[in-house]
Amino acid sequence: MKILLSLILFCCWQTAATAQITRAGWLTGTWEHKTPRGITYETWKKVSADELQGASYSLEGNDTTIFETVRLLQKEGRL
Repeated sequence: MKILLSLILFCCWQTAATAQITRAGWLTGTWEHKTPRGITYETWKKVSADELQGASYSLEGNDTTIFETVRLLQKEGRL
């Protein structure tokens, strides 16, 4: 009985840990935001079961004014 309970708790813990990065999955793809000052683009991709990578940049005319990269990691069940 203790083994069964331990197995159930372990499975629940694994599911909860996986759910953190899964909930952020809606970010994947390319996003565009238009403002009077220019356009901002943001692209996200899933690179592994526990990591999303993003890049964003802003354009004013033909000039890139801001550029950044972001890593969203799940470690020990937390983002």
